[in-house]
Amino acid sequence: MPKPNLSTAVTTTVEQTVEILPELRAALDIELGLYASIAAQIKILEGKKSNVVENIEAIRADIGADKLDLDSGFKVTRVSGSTTSKLDPKLLIAHGVKQIVIEQCTVITPRKDYTLVTVPGSKGGHK
Repeated sequence: MPKPNLSTAVTTTVEQTVEILPELRAALDIELGLYASIAAQIKILEGKKSNVVENIEAIRADIGADKLDLDSGFKVTRVSGSTTSKLDPKLLIAHGVKQIVIEQCTVITPRKDYTLVTVPGSKGGHK
């Protein structure tokens, strides 16, 4: 009797240790410090901006218009929330669609490379 073909998927991580010249490390530390300072300032400003937008929204609601085009060049528009949709491959398979059909109908779009910087203590990085 032939043995069943069993396979297991595994994920691996490769760590690389690099030597950084002291002058490059110093320059990197300076730039990262500047980045962290700017990121903190942006976070504060984003919070202030959100408060101002809430105030503008309240004034727009008091005016009773969904869109305002002011002669100063400012525009204030109420944008209603929307929904998004996404096909769930697992549900498609559960409904009888074959995996190969899903793969053949999947469009892969390349994304531009970028540098992600994560500030210590933050949840995520910034481009």
